[in-house]
Amino acid sequence: MMNRMFQTLVAGLLIVSFTALAQQHHPVTLTWKTATSEHNYTINPNATLGDFLAQQVNDPTVYNWAASRLVSDDLTRQVERERTAVLAELNLQKQSALSSGESERAAALNDIRSWLAALPLAGSHFIGVPFYQLRAHKNFNPQMQLPKQRTQLTLVSPKTQNVIKAEVVGAVNSPILVEPGTDLGTALERAQPNPHALDSRVWLIKQNGTVIHMPAAVYNQNQAAVCYRHETALPWIDVEQWQGIDCWPDEAVNEGDIIFVGLKNAVNLNKRISQLLKHRAIFQ
Repeated sequence: MMNRMFQTLVAGLLIVSFTALAQQHHPVTLTWKTATSEHNYTINPNATLGDFLAQQVNDPTVYNWAASRLVSDDLTRQVERERTAVLAELNLQKQSALSSGESERAAALNDIRSWLAALPLAGSHFIGVPFYQLRAHKNFNPQMQLPKQRTQLTLVSPKTQNVIKAEVVGAVNSPILVEPGTDLGTALERAQPNPHALDSRVWLIKQNGTVIHMPAAVYNQNQAAVCYRHETALPWIDVEQWQGIDCWPDEAVNEGDIIFVGLKNAVNLNKRISQLLKHRAIFQ
């Protein structure tokens, strides 16, 4: 079912990939692919992403920059290693539940393991490309000649007319898509969390990479959420080192959001899955 959800998001992609050559002063070879064409470019290594886009994009309103990703092959490999470790932990907990006679919990763990194994992932430095700020703010505007560990990069952006629905996944009876603007409570009610779901808080993964631990029960609805913002310079941080801040986000889900319903008695595991989800590849 998760695969079908992601297949609905395929249409109208802009894909830009580039390879930074090994020598610092060599030009960069860039391939720009769209649904209908493919073009190769040779670019000065000192040029920035903003310089290139300013030359090539005639109408920036055509693309959904907020939903764009700057993806690194090396970072994706790191994300995949973590996925493998999380899947192994889910399987270990499933076997433990079966040994304890907790067949329903084992089934819930297996369901999460199945959709997580099938989820397309893409390790992203930029989660959302700030197109309109690229020329004005240097920290938003990387040079095309990037450090050696970031040699393979892909820029992906959908068309603006493609609405990216929000999703509810995790310890629910069935993962679902919901329309942007749906309030959190309604979205959870439709997804029907199972008996092994943690009902006090959920993880809300925003389209811009911010991960929010949201109150989800009647008794804590007036409590602050905790926000963990995505850092372009540190796109992958061990969850034990996450530093959140109190925040009061909108109760309505927005385009491209993911609501992850975690499991009871699995604090660290829920956090690790949330970090994987912010690197989901919305566009394949």
